[in-house]
Amino acid sequence: MKKQNKSTAPPIEMLYMPKIMGGDNGMITNKALVEYALIEEKKTNILGAESLLLQGSSKEEYAVCAANLMRFYTRQQWSREAQAFFHSLPQAKTTNVSIRLQLGLNLINYGKINDALGHLIYCQSKRPSSAAVLCHLARCYGAQGDINKARQLFESAVQLDPTHIVALREITILCEYEEIHKYRELLYSKLEQPNLPDKQKVTCLFSLAKSCQRMNDTSAEIAFLKKANRLARDTRSGSDLKVQRMFHLQTVLDISRKKIDESRLPFLGKDLVLIVCLPRSGASLLERKISERFGLKQTGENDLYNSASIEFLRQGNCLSRKAVDIGGVQHFQFNYAEILSSRKKATFIEGYDRVLHDIADGSSALINKSLGNAWQAPFLMKLASNVKVINLTRDPRDLAISALQANFEAGHGYIYSARDLESQIQHHETMLAGWLNQFPKRVISLNYEDFVSNTDDWMAKLGAFLNLAPINTVEQKSVTITSSIWQVQSEVHQASVAKWKKYEPLLEGCFGTSTLNNELKN
Repeated sequence: MKKQNKSTAPPIEMLYMPKIMGGDNGMITNKALVEYALIEEKKTNILGAESLLLQGSSKEEYAVCAANLMRFYTRQQWSREAQAFFHSLPQAKTTNVSIRLQLGLNLINYGKINDALGHLIYCQSKRPSSAAVLCHLARCYGAQGDINKARQLFESAVQLDPTHIVALREITILCEYEEIHKYRELLYSKLEQPNLPDKQKVTCLFSLAKSCQRMNDTSAEIAFLKKANRLARDTRSGSDLKVQRMFHLQTVLDISRKKIDESRLPFLGKDLVLIVCLPRSGASLLERKISERFGLKQTGENDLYNSASIEFLRQGNCLSRKAVDIGGVQHFQFNYAEILSSRKKATFIEGYDRVLHDIADGSSALINKSLGNAWQAPFLMKLASNVKVINLTRDPRDLAISALQANFEAGHGYIYSARDLESQIQHHETMLAGWLNQFPKRVISLNYEDFVSNTDDWMAKLGAFLNLAPINTVEQKSVTITSSIWQVQSEVHQASVAKWKKYEPLLEGCFGTSTLNNELKN
Protein backbone atom coordinates (compact mmCIF):
# COMPACT_ATOMS: atom_id res chain seq x y z
CA MET A 1 0.00 0.00 0.00
CA LYS A 2 1.39 3.37 -1.02
CA LYS A 3 2.29 5.60 1.92
CA GLN A 4 0.31 8.84 1.97
CA ASN A 5 2.34 11.99 1.38
CA LYS A 6 2.26 14.10 4.53
CA SER A 7 2.05 17.29 2.45
CA THR A 8 -1.28 16.17 0.95
CA ALA A 9 -4.06 18.61 1.82
CA PRO A 10 -6.15 17.35 4.77
CA PRO A 11 -9.79 16.39 4.25
CA ILE A 12 -12.22 19.30 4.29
CA GLU A 13 -14.02 19.28 7.62
CA MET A 14 -17.48 20.57 8.45
CA LEU A 15 -17.38 23.12 11.26
CA TYR A 16 -20.36 24.15 13.34
CA MET A 17 -20.64 27.93 12.95
CA PRO A 18 -24.16 28.99 13.89
CA LYS A 19 -23.18 32.60 14.59
CA ILE A 20 -21.44 33.19 11.28
CA MET A 21 -23.43 32.08 8.30
CA GLY A 22 -26.10 29.60 7.36
CA GLY A 23 -25.89 26.21 5.81
CA ASP A 24 -27.29 22.85 6.69
CA ASN A 25 -27.75 22.81 10.45
CA GLY A 26 -25.33 25.73 10.81
CA MET A 27 -22.44 23.75 9.34
CA ILE A 28 -19.75 25.27 7.17
CA THR A 29 -16.61 23.79 5.61
CA ASN A 30 -13.25 25.11 6.77
CA LYS A 31 -12.52 26.06 3.15
CA ALA A 32 -15.71 28.14 2.93
CA LEU A 33 -14.93 29.77 6.28
CA VAL A 34 -11.49 30.85 5.09
CA GLU A 35 -12.96 32.27 1.88
CA TYR A 36 -15.60 34.15 3.87
CA ALA A 37 -12.93 35.56 6.20
CA LEU A 38 -10.92 36.78 3.20
CA ILE A 39 -13.98 38.60 1.89
CA GLU A 40 -14.43 40.32 5.26
CA GLU A 41 -10.74 41.28 5.27
CA LYS A 42 -11.04 42.86 1.82
CA LYS A 43 -14.01 44.85 3.12
CA THR A 44 -11.64 46.13 5.86
CA ASN A 45 -13.62 44.28 8.53
CA ILE A 46 -10.30 43.22 10.02
CA LEU A 47 -11.48 42.21 13.47
CA GLY A 48 -14.39 40.30 11.95
CA ALA A 49 -12.04 38.33 9.69
CA GLU A 50 -9.83 37.52 12.66
CA SER A 51 -12.83 36.38 14.70
CA LEU A 52 -13.94 33.98 11.97
CA LEU A 53 -10.53 32.38 11.66
CA LEU A 54 -10.14 32.14 15.44
CA GLN A 55 -13.45 30.34 15.72
CA GLY A 56 -12.53 27.98 12.90
CA SER A 57 -9.12 27.28 14.42
CA SER A 58 -10.66 26.33 17.76
CA LYS A 59 -12.98 23.78 16.18
CA GLU A 60 -11.05 22.08 13.38
CA GLU A 61 -8.93 18.97 13.77
CA TYR A 62 -6.51 20.00 11.04
CA ALA A 63 -4.58 23.26 10.69
CA VAL A 64 -6.31 24.82 7.66
CA CYS A 65 -7.94 27.68 9.57
CA ALA A 66 -4.97 28.06 11.93
CA ALA A 67 -2.50 28.38 9.05
CA ASN A 68 -4.74 30.93 7.33
CA LEU A 69 -5.07 32.88 10.57
CA MET A 70 -1.27 33.04 10.78
CA ARG A 71 -1.15 34.24 7.17
CA PHE A 72 -3.70 36.88 8.11
CA TYR A 73 -1.50 38.01 11.03
CA THR A 74 1.48 38.22 8.68
CA ARG A 75 -0.45 40.43 6.24
CA GLN A 76 -1.58 42.69 9.09
CA GLN A 77 1.88 42.59 10.74
CA TRP A 78 0.32 41.74 14.11
CA SER A 79 3.26 40.20 15.89
CA ARG A 80 1.73 40.09 19.38
CA GLU A 81 -1.40 38.30 18.18
CA ALA A 82 0.57 35.86 16.04
CA GLN A 83 2.86 34.84 18.88
CA ALA A 84 0.03 34.59 21.42
CA PHE A 85 -2.02 32.42 19.05
CA PHE A 86 0.96 30.19 18.25
CA HIS A 87 1.71 29.55 21.92
CA SER A 88 -1.95 28.75 22.58
CA LEU A 89 -1.95 25.93 20.02
CA PRO A 90 -1.61 22.25 20.94
CA GLN A 91 1.77 20.73 20.12
CA ALA A 92 0.32 18.87 17.15
CA LYS A 93 -0.31 22.21 15.44
CA THR A 94 2.84 24.05 16.53
CA THR A 95 4.78 21.51 14.47
CA ASN A 96 2.82 22.50 11.35
CA VAL A 97 5.34 23.98 8.90
CA SER A 98 2.89 26.47 7.38
CA ILE A 99 2.09 27.89 10.81
CA ARG A 100 5.75 28.09 11.87
CA LEU A 101 6.73 29.66 8.56
CA GLN A 102 4.10 32.40 8.89
CA LEU A 103 5.21 33.14 12.44
CA GLY A 104 8.78 33.46 11.18
CA LEU A 105 7.71 35.89 8.44
CA ASN A 106 5.73 37.94 10.95
CA LEU A 107 8.76 38.19 13.21
CA ILE A 108 10.87 39.32 10.24
CA ASN A 109 8.40 42.14 9.62
CA TYR A 110 8.89 43.24 13.23
CA GLY A 111 12.65 43.16 12.91
CA LYS A 112 13.02 40.20 15.31
CA ILE A 113 15.44 38.38 13.04
CA ASN A 114 17.00 36.06 15.61
CA ASP A 115 13.58 34.80 16.71
CA ALA A 116 12.50 34.40 13.09
CA LEU A 117 15.61 32.39 12.26
CA GLY A 118 14.75 29.80 14.89
CA HIS A 119 11.37 29.12 13.28
CA LEU A 120 12.69 29.19 9.72
CA ILE A 121 15.53 26.78 10.55
CA TYR A 122 12.90 24.43 11.97
CA CYS A 123 10.92 24.73 8.71
CA GLN A 124 14.07 23.96 6.71
CA SER A 125 14.67 20.82 8.79
CA LYS A 126 11.16 19.62 7.89
CA ARG A 127 11.26 20.78 4.27
CA PRO A 128 14.92 20.61 3.21
CA SER A 129 13.99 20.78 -0.50
CA SER A 130 11.90 23.97 -0.18
CA ALA A 131 13.47 26.78 -2.19
CA ALA A 132 10.98 29.22 -0.65
CA VAL A 133 12.16 28.47 2.90
CA LEU A 134 15.79 28.93 1.84
CA CYS A 135 14.90 32.32 0.34
CA HIS A 136 13.31 33.48 3.60
CA LEU A 137 16.37 32.32 5.51
CA ALA A 138 18.62 34.13 3.04
CA ARG A 139 16.78 37.42 3.56
CA CYS A 140 17.14 37.01 7.33
CA TYR A 141 20.89 36.65 7.07
CA GLY A 142 21.00 39.47 4.53
CA ALA A 143 19.05 41.72 6.91
CA GLN A 144 21.78 41.08 9.50
CA GLY A 145 24.48 41.99 6.97
CA ASP A 146 25.74 38.46 6.27
CA ILE A 147 25.76 38.78 2.47
CA ASN A 148 27.90 35.68 1.90
CA LYS A 149 25.48 33.46 3.80
CA ALA A 150 22.54 35.01 1.94
CA ARG A 151 24.24 34.41 -1.41
CA GLN A 152 24.93 30.78 -0.60
CA LEU A 153 21.31 30.15 0.39
CA PHE A 154 19.93 31.82 -2.74
CA GLU A 155 22.33 29.74 -4.83
CA SER A 156 21.09 26.59 -3.08
CA ALA A 157 17.49 27.65 -3.72
CA VAL A 158 18.19 27.99 -7.45
CA GLN A 159 19.86 24.58 -7.48
CA LEU A 160 16.74 23.09 -5.90
CA ASP A 161 14.41 24.98 -8.23
CA PRO A 162 16.01 26.73 -11.25
CA THR A 163 12.66 28.41 -11.96
CA HIS A 164 12.07 29.87 -8.49
CA ILE A 165 11.44 33.51 -9.32
CA VAL A 166 12.40 35.05 -5.94
CA ALA A 167 15.66 33.13 -5.78
CA LEU A 168 16.49 34.16 -9.36
CA ARG A 169 15.70 37.80 -8.65
CA GLU A 170 17.90 37.98 -5.56
CA ILE A 171 20.83 35.96 -6.88
CA THR A 172 20.94 38.18 -9.98
CA ILE A 173 21.76 41.02 -7.59
CA LEU A 174 24.16 39.12 -5.32
CA CYS A 175 25.98 36.66 -7.59
CA GLU A 176 29.59 37.05 -8.61
CA TYR A 177 30.07 39.02 -11.84
CA GLU A 178 31.26 35.95 -13.75
CA GLU A 179 27.97 34.14 -13.04
CA ILE A 180 25.56 36.83 -14.25
CA HIS A 181 25.20 35.21 -17.69
CA LYS A 182 24.22 31.88 -16.12
CA TYR A 183 21.36 33.42 -14.19
CA ARG A 184 20.32 35.58 -17.14
CA GLU A 185 19.77 32.41 -19.15
CA LEU A 186 17.59 30.99 -16.40
CA LEU A 187 15.57 34.21 -16.34
CA TYR A 188 15.06 34.07 -20.12
CA SER A 189 13.91 30.46 -19.79
CA LYS A 190 11.52 31.42 -17.03
CA LEU A 191 10.13 34.29 -19.10
CA GLU A 192 9.40 31.92 -21.98
CA GLN A 193 7.35 29.52 -19.85
CA PRO A 194 3.77 29.19 -21.15
CA ASN A 195 1.04 30.77 -19.03
CA LEU A 196 3.54 32.50 -16.78
CA PRO A 197 1.63 34.84 -14.40
CA ASP A 198 2.09 38.52 -15.11
CA LYS A 199 3.57 39.15 -11.66
CA GLN A 200 6.37 36.68 -12.40
CA LYS A 201 6.90 38.20 -15.85
CA VAL A 202 7.35 41.56 -14.16
CA THR A 203 9.92 40.10 -11.77
CA CYS A 204 11.82 38.49 -14.67
CA LEU A 205 11.97 41.79 -16.54
CA PHE A 206 13.17 43.74 -13.50
CA SER A 207 15.79 41.07 -12.81
CA LEU A 208 17.05 41.16 -16.40
CA ALA A 209 17.28 44.94 -16.09
CA LYS A 210 19.39 44.51 -12.94
CA SER A 211 21.73 42.14 -14.76
CA CYS A 212 22.15 44.74 -17.51
CA GLN A 213 22.91 47.40 -14.90
CA ARG A 214 25.64 45.22 -13.41
CA MET A 215 27.14 44.77 -16.89
CA ASN A 216 26.88 48.54 -17.53
CA ASP A 217 24.54 48.07 -20.50
CA THR A 218 22.33 51.08 -19.84
CA SER A 219 20.33 51.04 -23.08
CA ALA A 220 19.29 47.39 -22.56
CA GLU A 221 18.54 48.09 -18.90
CA ILE A 222 16.22 50.98 -19.81
CA ALA A 223 14.42 48.80 -22.38
CA PHE A 224 13.75 46.08 -19.79
CA LEU A 225 12.67 48.63 -17.18
CA LYS A 226 10.17 50.20 -19.58
CA LYS A 227 8.62 46.79 -20.28
CA ALA A 228 8.61 45.85 -16.60
CA ASN A 229 6.96 49.06 -15.41
CA ARG A 230 4.41 49.07 -18.24
CA LEU A 231 3.34 45.49 -17.47
CA ALA A 232 3.27 46.12 -13.71
CA ARG A 233 1.18 49.26 -14.24
CA ASP A 234 -1.29 47.51 -16.55
CA THR A 235 -1.84 44.52 -14.27
CA ARG A 236 -1.76 46.05 -10.81
CA SER A 237 -4.79 46.12 -8.54
CA GLY A 238 -5.45 47.70 -5.20
CA SER A 239 -7.22 50.50 -3.39
CA ASP A 240 -8.49 53.57 -5.21
CA LEU A 241 -5.61 56.07 -5.05
CA LYS A 242 -7.89 59.11 -5.28
CA VAL A 243 -9.98 57.95 -2.31
CA GLN A 244 -6.91 57.01 -0.29
CA ARG A 245 -5.22 60.36 -0.93
CA MET A 246 -8.31 62.34 0.00
CA PHE A 247 -8.70 60.33 3.22
CA HIS A 248 -5.11 61.09 4.18
CA LEU A 249 -5.43 64.77 3.33
CA GLN A 250 -8.71 65.08 5.24
CA THR A 251 -7.16 63.50 8.33
CA VAL A 252 -4.22 65.92 8.16
CA LEU A 253 -6.57 68.91 7.83
CA ASP A 254 -8.68 67.73 10.78
CA ILE A 255 -5.65 67.16 13.00
CA SER A 256 -3.96 70.42 11.98
CA ARG A 257 -6.99 72.43 13.11
CA LYS A 258 -6.76 71.03 16.64
CA LYS A 259 -4.94 73.44 18.94
CA ILE A 260 -2.72 71.89 21.62
CA ASP A 261 -0.52 72.99 24.49
CA GLU A 262 2.73 71.11 23.87
CA SER A 263 3.90 71.76 27.42
CA ARG A 264 1.04 69.62 28.74
CA LEU A 265 1.38 66.67 26.38
CA PRO A 266 2.00 63.23 27.94
CA PHE A 267 4.92 60.98 27.04
CA LEU A 268 4.92 57.72 25.13
CA GLY A 269 6.69 54.88 26.93
CA LYS A 270 9.55 55.15 24.43
CA ASP A 271 10.93 58.07 22.46
CA LEU A 272 9.77 57.75 18.86
CA VAL A 273 11.50 59.16 15.79
CA LEU A 274 9.51 59.22 12.55
CA ILE A 275 11.11 59.55 9.13
CA VAL A 276 8.64 61.31 6.86
CA CYS A 277 9.38 60.81 3.18
CA LEU A 278 8.29 59.42 -0.15
CA PRO A 279 9.35 55.91 -1.26
CA ARG A 280 12.92 55.65 -2.57
CA SER A 281 14.05 58.79 -0.76
CA GLY A 282 16.88 57.02 1.09
CA ALA A 283 14.99 56.33 4.34
CA SER A 284 16.43 52.81 4.76
CA LEU A 285 19.96 54.20 4.57
CA LEU A 286 19.16 57.00 7.01
CA GLU A 287 17.40 54.64 9.43
CA ARG A 288 20.32 52.22 9.35
CA LYS A 289 22.93 54.91 9.99
CA ILE A 290 20.97 56.41 12.90
CA SER A 291 20.52 52.95 14.40
CA GLU A 292 24.23 52.16 14.11
CA ARG A 293 25.36 55.51 15.49
CA PHE A 294 22.87 56.05 18.31
CA GLY A 295 21.43 52.60 19.09
CA LEU A 296 17.81 53.30 18.17
CA LYS A 297 15.75 50.21 17.39
CA GLN A 298 14.64 50.04 13.75
CA THR A 299 11.03 49.23 12.96
CA GLY A 300 11.33 49.62 9.19
CA GLU A 301 8.04 50.22 7.41
CA ASN A 302 5.82 48.80 10.15
CA ASP A 303 2.61 50.78 10.35
CA LEU A 304 2.67 51.24 14.12
CA TYR A 305 -0.24 53.69 13.95
CA ASN A 306 -2.49 51.12 12.30
CA SER A 307 -1.52 48.48 14.88
CA ALA A 308 -2.31 50.93 17.70
CA SER A 309 -5.65 51.79 16.09
CA ILE A 310 -6.59 48.11 16.00
CA GLU A 311 -5.50 47.77 19.63
CA PHE A 312 -7.72 50.77 20.44
CA LEU A 313 -10.73 49.11 18.79
CA ARG A 314 -9.98 45.80 20.54
CA GLN A 315 -10.51 47.54 23.86
CA GLY A 316 -14.11 48.23 22.86
CA ASN A 317 -13.55 51.86 21.86
CA CYS A 318 -15.22 53.43 18.89
CA LEU A 319 -14.91 56.57 16.80
CA SER A 320 -17.54 58.41 14.81
CA ARG A 321 -17.28 58.43 11.05
CA LYS A 322 -17.36 61.52 8.91
CA ALA A 323 -18.30 61.84 5.28
CA VAL A 324 -15.69 62.89 2.73
CA ASP A 325 -16.91 63.96 -0.69
CA ILE A 326 -14.71 62.55 -3.45
CA GLY A 327 -15.84 63.24 -6.99
CA GLY A 328 -19.44 63.68 -5.92
CA VAL A 329 -19.51 60.41 -3.98
CA GLN A 330 -19.59 60.31 -0.20
CA HIS A 331 -17.07 58.06 1.51
CA PHE A 332 -16.81 57.57 5.26
CA GLN A 333 -13.72 57.43 7.44
CA PHE A 334 -12.95 57.43 11.15
CA ASN A 335 -12.62 60.84 12.76
CA TYR A 336 -9.28 60.35 14.50
CA ALA A 337 -9.25 63.96 15.65
CA GLU A 338 -11.76 62.93 18.33
CA ILE A 339 -9.02 61.17 20.25
CA LEU A 340 -7.06 64.38 20.77
CA SER A 341 -9.89 66.04 22.68
CA SER A 342 -11.40 63.12 24.54
CA ARG A 343 -10.82 60.76 27.44
CA LYS A 344 -9.96 58.13 24.84
CA LYS A 345 -6.53 59.69 24.41
CA ALA A 346 -5.04 57.78 27.35
CA THR A 347 -6.47 54.50 26.03
CA PHE A 348 -4.95 55.10 22.60
CA ILE A 349 -1.56 55.96 24.13
CA GLU A 350 -1.65 52.75 26.21
CA GLY A 351 -2.30 50.74 23.06
CA TYR A 352 0.48 52.51 21.20
CA ASP A 353 2.85 51.80 24.07
CA ARG A 354 1.95 48.10 23.92
CA VAL A 355 2.81 48.09 20.22
CA LEU A 356 6.16 49.81 20.87
CA HIS A 357 6.96 47.36 23.68
CA ASP A 358 6.36 44.45 21.31
CA ILE A 359 9.17 45.71 19.12
CA ALA A 360 11.75 46.52 21.78
CA ASP A 361 11.95 45.88 25.51
CA GLY A 362 13.13 48.47 28.00
CA SER A 363 13.16 52.21 27.44
CA SER A 364 14.95 52.13 24.08
CA ALA A 365 14.02 54.75 21.52
CA LEU A 366 12.66 53.58 18.18
CA ILE A 367 12.85 54.89 14.65
CA ASN A 368 10.12 54.24 12.10
CA LYS A 369 9.95 55.04 8.38
CA SER A 370 6.46 53.94 7.43
CA LEU A 371 5.20 55.77 4.35
CA GLY A 372 2.06 56.54 6.34
CA ASN A 373 4.10 58.86 8.56
CA ALA A 374 3.33 61.74 6.19
CA TRP A 375 -0.26 61.85 7.44
CA GLN A 376 0.10 60.07 10.79
CA ALA A 377 2.89 62.27 12.18
CA PRO A 378 0.76 65.33 13.05
CA PHE A 379 -1.64 63.13 15.03
CA LEU A 380 1.18 61.44 16.96
CA MET A 381 3.00 64.72 17.62
CA LYS A 382 -0.18 66.21 19.07
CA LEU A 383 -0.74 63.06 21.08
CA ALA A 384 2.63 62.83 22.85
CA SER A 385 5.56 65.15 23.45
CA ASN A 386 8.43 62.69 22.83
CA VAL A 387 7.72 62.18 19.13
CA LYS A 388 10.14 63.81 16.70
CA VAL A 389 10.21 63.93 12.92
CA ILE A 390 12.96 63.85 10.31
CA ASN A 391 11.55 65.24 7.06
CA LEU A 392 13.65 63.54 4.36
CA THR A 393 13.55 64.90 0.81
CA ARG A 394 15.27 63.93 -2.41
CA ASP A 395 15.53 65.29 -5.95
CA PRO A 396 12.21 64.05 -7.40
CA ARG A 397 13.87 62.98 -10.65
CA ASP A 398 16.27 60.67 -8.81
CA LEU A 399 13.42 59.50 -6.61
CA ALA A 400 11.39 58.59 -9.70
CA ILE A 401 14.28 56.75 -11.35
CA SER A 402 14.98 54.76 -8.18
CA ALA A 403 11.29 53.82 -7.96
CA LEU A 404 11.12 52.75 -11.60
CA GLN A 405 14.18 50.53 -11.11
CA ALA A 406 12.67 48.69 -8.13
CA ASN A 407 10.60 45.52 -8.13
CA PHE A 408 8.35 45.75 -5.07
CA GLU A 409 6.81 42.52 -3.85
CA ALA A 410 3.83 44.50 -2.56
CA GLY A 411 3.94 47.54 -4.81
CA HIS A 412 2.53 50.94 -3.99
CA GLY A 413 -0.33 51.95 -6.21
CA TYR A 414 1.59 54.72 -7.95
CA ILE A 415 5.08 53.26 -8.06
CA TYR A 416 5.30 51.99 -11.65
CA SER A 417 4.39 55.23 -13.40
CA ALA A 418 6.41 58.45 -13.49
CA ARG A 419 3.20 60.41 -14.00
CA ASP A 420 1.45 58.77 -11.03
CA LEU A 421 4.55 59.26 -8.92
CA GLU A 422 4.58 62.95 -9.79
CA SER A 423 0.99 63.17 -8.59
CA GLN A 424 1.95 61.40 -5.36
CA ILE A 425 4.80 63.87 -4.80
CA GLN A 426 2.37 66.77 -5.11
CA HIS A 427 -0.04 65.06 -2.69
CA HIS A 428 2.79 64.43 -0.22
CA GLU A 429 3.89 68.07 -0.31
CA THR A 430 0.30 69.27 0.14
CA MET A 431 -0.09 67.15 3.26
CA LEU A 432 3.21 68.34 4.73
CA ALA A 433 2.30 71.97 4.12
CA GLY A 434 -0.61 71.51 6.52
CA TRP A 435 1.45 70.60 9.58
CA LEU A 436 5.22 70.69 9.04
CA ASN A 437 5.68 74.18 10.49
CA GLN A 438 3.51 73.56 13.55
CA PHE A 439 6.33 71.83 15.43
CA PRO A 440 9.47 73.98 14.92
CA LYS A 441 11.40 72.31 17.75
CA ARG A 442 10.45 68.73 16.93
CA VAL A 443 11.01 68.63 13.17
CA ILE A 444 14.28 68.67 11.26
CA SER A 445 14.46 68.68 7.46
CA LEU A 446 17.19 66.77 5.69
CA ASN A 447 18.01 66.48 2.01
CA TYR A 448 19.28 63.08 0.81
CA GLU A 449 21.91 64.65 -1.46
CA ASP A 450 23.28 66.69 1.46
CA PHE A 451 23.29 63.64 3.71
CA VAL A 452 25.41 61.47 1.40
CA SER A 453 27.75 64.40 0.70
CA ASN A 454 28.26 65.35 4.36
CA THR A 455 27.29 62.26 6.31
CA ASP A 456 29.41 62.91 9.41
CA ASP A 457 28.25 66.51 9.75
CA TRP A 458 24.62 65.48 9.42
CA MET A 459 24.97 62.64 11.90
CA ALA A 460 26.27 65.17 14.43
CA LYS A 461 23.29 67.45 13.72
CA LEU A 462 20.87 64.56 14.09
CA GLY A 463 22.49 63.55 17.38
CA ALA A 464 21.98 67.07 18.72
CA PHE A 465 18.39 67.16 17.44
CA LEU A 466 17.56 63.80 19.01
CA ASN A 467 19.58 64.58 22.14
CA LEU A 468 21.52 61.34 21.71
CA ALA A 469 25.22 60.56 22.10
CA PRO A 470 27.02 58.10 19.78
CA ILE A 471 27.39 54.54 21.03
CA ASN A 472 30.02 51.90 20.32
CA THR A 473 29.15 51.21 16.69
CA VAL A 474 31.10 47.93 16.75
CA GLU A 475 28.57 46.47 19.19
CA GLN A 476 25.47 47.91 17.54
CA LYS A 477 24.05 45.61 14.85
CA SER A 478 21.49 47.27 12.61
CA VAL A 479 18.89 45.38 10.61
CA THR A 480 17.34 46.24 7.25
CA ILE A 481 14.30 44.30 6.09
CA THR A 482 12.81 46.52 3.37
CA SER A 483 13.21 46.53 -0.41
CA SER A 484 16.52 48.38 0.04
CA ILE A 485 18.05 45.44 1.88
CA TRP A 486 21.04 45.04 -0.47
CA GLN A 487 21.69 48.70 -1.33
CA VAL A 488 22.20 49.84 2.26
CA GLN A 489 24.82 47.18 2.97
CA SER A 490 27.49 49.17 1.12
CA GLU A 491 29.25 52.31 2.28
CA VAL A 492 27.57 55.68 1.82
CA HIS A 493 28.38 57.03 -1.63
CA GLN A 494 27.07 59.60 -4.10
CA ALA A 495 26.42 57.25 -7.03
CA SER A 496 22.67 57.78 -6.66
CA VAL A 497 22.90 61.56 -6.82
CA ALA A 498 21.82 63.02 -10.20
CA LYS A 499 21.33 59.48 -11.50
CA TRP A 500 18.32 60.71 -13.49
CA LYS A 501 20.66 62.15 -16.15
CA LYS A 502 21.69 58.61 -17.10
CA TYR A 503 18.13 57.26 -17.09
CA GLU A 504 16.12 60.25 -18.30
CA PRO A 505 14.25 58.22 -20.99
CA LEU A 506 12.46 56.38 -18.15
CA LEU A 507 10.82 59.62 -17.03
CA GLU A 508 8.90 59.77 -20.32
CA GLY A 509 8.94 63.54 -20.24
CA CYS A 510 6.65 63.67 -17.21
CA PHE A 511 9.21 65.35 -14.97
CA GLY A 512 10.29 67.84 -17.61
CA THR A 513 7.08 69.14 -19.17
CA SER A 514 5.54 71.30 -16.45
CA THR A 515 6.87 74.69 -15.38
CA LEU A 516 7.56 73.33 -11.92
CA ASN A 517 9.71 70.51 -13.22
CA ASN A 518 11.53 72.69 -15.72
CA GLU A 519 12.54 74.78 -12.73
CA LEU A 520 13.87 71.65 -11.05
CA LYS A 521 16.19 71.01 -13.97
CA ASN A 522 17.68 74.50 -14.00
